[in-house]
Amino acid sequence: MSDLGMLVYSFFISLLIGYIYDAEASKAKGGYLLAIFIAICFVSNLFNNAFFFQGYFNAINMRKAIVIALFNKVSKLSLKSLAETNTGKLITLVSSDIFVVERNMQFAPMIISAPICNIATYIFIGFVYGWKYSGIIFGLTVILVAVQFSLAVKQRQLQG
Repeated sequence: MSDLGMLVYSFFISLLIGYIYDAEASKAKGGYLLAIFIAICFVSNLFNNAFFFQGYFNAINMRKAIVIALFNKVSKLSLKSLAETNTGKLITLVSSDIFVVERNMQFAPMIISAPICNIATYIFIGFVYGWKYSGIIFGLTVILVAVQFSLAVKQRQLQG
């Protein structure tokens, strides 16, 4: 919904530009256009933040489940095992390793929404501006993703 709002207010900017160039347009029409534009931006940002809050909510629930599972495992250890177990390892496991899982879970809803939003955007661009431009933007997106992926792989190789 937030991405749909972004598409709508991006298209709405062209209406505002058309209003600015229209010398005979009334100020009331400009006020209406501006009020609608602000409302669309507000709703889009509201849904965008709700999207990320849902991701954070899922990540926190995942963290709770992992910490509970770890606690249940530790509570079943014998006293000898508890004496030999380094508490620093457990703290590291909880703080760093679970954080990696939690961080990735925050953006998990994008796995579902990103392809749908991209396809809708290419279709929108194709109908409004032409399929040639939609294809060009799709090609640029593929190139950008490929470059980002190759840089990430290179960075991982340099780190370890």
